[in-house]
Amino acid sequence: MTTTYVPARCHCGKNTFKVAFPSVSLPTISDLCHCDACRHTTGQMAVCVVRIQGVALSATSTPDSEEPADISGLSQYQTSNRLTRYFCSTCSAHVLEYSHEFGNWSVTAGALERTDGIVNIGFHIYVGDTLDGGLSDHYRTHDGVEVPRYIEDKGSDMVPLGWKADVLKQKHENEGEDRLFIYCHCKKNQYYLTRVKEVKDAEQEWWLKPSSNESELIKYLGTHCVCTSCRLTSGFEIQSWMFLPRENIIDPATNAVINFTNPAARPKGLTQYTSTPEKEIHREFCGTCGATVFFWLPGRDIVDVSLGTVDQGQRGARAEGWIEWRKRVTQSQDAINPRMLKALMEGVEAVE
Repeated sequence: MTTTYVPARCHCGKNTFKVAFPSVSLPTISDLCHCDACRHTTGQMAVCVVRIQGVALSATSTPDSEEPADISGLSQYQTSNRLTRYFCSTCSAHVLEYSHEFGNWSVTAGALERTDGIVNIGFHIYVGDTLDGGLSDHYRTHDGVEVPRYIEDKGSDMVPLGWKADVLKQKHENEGEDRLFIYCHCKKNQYYLTRVKEVKDAEQEWWLKPSSNESELIKYLGTHCVCTSCRLTSGFEIQSWMFLPRENIIDPATNAVINFTNPAARPKGLTQYTSTPEKEIHREFCGTCGATVFFWLPGRDIVDVSLGTVDQGQRGARAEGWIEWRKRVTQSQDAINPRMLKALMEGVEAVE
């Protein structure tokens, strides 16, 4: 049986390895999972992992001499007694998963050097957890074929494009909208966001969507990024962000604006990784569960918030009472899978 080997790594390079796939199985049909555990453990709106053959292999392994990779530099986090997730303790990238239920390993799609010809998105699962369809409304087709949206696992009831849970339908558009809570899976990072009350300069404040009438609230800009840095620090191909001023991010532990620079005032649950030292670009993630939480840099008043951390119980996973989605994909030139990029671009362009 022929085997295909694909290199994989995290952003900082401390975890570099290969994974093997039976060539006859490629491209593997996988899912985008929208469950609460996947979203809040990674900070992503949906995740794609791919089952591999055997275990992760060392970067120097050859077909004649396969050696297991050293994964001692990875942190482990168990979201249930059925699954352990492995992420880089330095740069936060989720790279591997082990299923205790089935006894097999999977690699995160974004950690792979390439995914085109390796994995195709065949269906969405656990869309019901999002309450509003989540990323499935932005990832509608793959290779021109509609991607089914299962409310739970594959084979469960499906939901249509534009679906919303009854609990969201019953809420008034602007009801209880003064705070939006965000949190990681282990809850060691819990914050809330507040609204900007007015737009002072629409051209300069590009991250704000002014209200069209007095009854409509000001929204923040949201986007999907496929840049190399976001992919390799998260382990996933699609990193979703919303932009807002730091002064609108409150740490409930202190009831003060979040502080990233003062060691005494920094939230204890955050671990910092400088992904681009020459530009002082900092990423903040949970050191316990590995969730991507924030992106910031000195001299820039705007902070990027990772949207998989949004409390879906308030307004759904897309938080559309708070977010106006950008109708393009950020850093599209970095995408490693043109099929994925095409599907995502078509989806966001179609958003009304």
